[in-house]
Amino acid sequence: MKKKIRGVIFDLDGVVVNSPLDFQKIKKKIGLNSDEPLLESIEKIKNPERKKRAHQILKEEEKKAASLSTLKRDVLSLFDFLERKEIKKALVTRNNEEAVRIVLEKFDLKFDAIITREDAPPKPSREPIILACKRLKLSSEEVVLVGDYKFDIIAGKNAGVKTFLLKDRDSSFCELADVVISSLKEIKNIISSEGVMQ
Repeated sequence: MKKKIRGVIFDLDGVVVNSPLDFQKIKKKIGLNSDEPLLESIEKIKNPERKKRAHQILKEEEKKAASLSTLKRDVLSLFDFLERKEIKKALVTRNNEEAVRIVLEKFDLKFDAIITREDAPPKPSREPIILACKRLKLSSEEVVLVGDYKFDIIAGKNAGVKTFLLKDRDSSFCELADVVISSLKEIKNIISSEGVMQ
């Protein structure tokens, strides 16, 4: 049975905004050599004081990047379209709450649900996606997720939502996504033409 699209979950950095966050630079500042993603590398720090300092450095860098971020093309027209169609919007990010607030205030963006790493284990865990669906009061079959990285797609898949990969230069994980798009306006076209999920 086909289900109507009633909610869209967005990743923040790389999907809603362009962010100057440089994870390699932050790792260097913290003193990490790991090839693992930044949050996972910080979690492996044994010394509590060093771990606390690492989190503080990351948080400050995220806030700085948030204040310098720019809005991605087609975001506002897509959001207007979703509102007209009465389709709910959620934001699920590995970013911190303060940085998210800076971005939302800067661009006057509204979401029906916002999940940061303070609310649930970060993606690729499926938990923030499940929590977003719960807060939207929608089933996973009624929701699509838009992300730009494999963690978004893995989290969405494991939570049972349809996944849209907003493709940038790196297409090495295109095969993981249900749909690959190169711009946000393609979402409008998909919803307008289908309005349902296969």
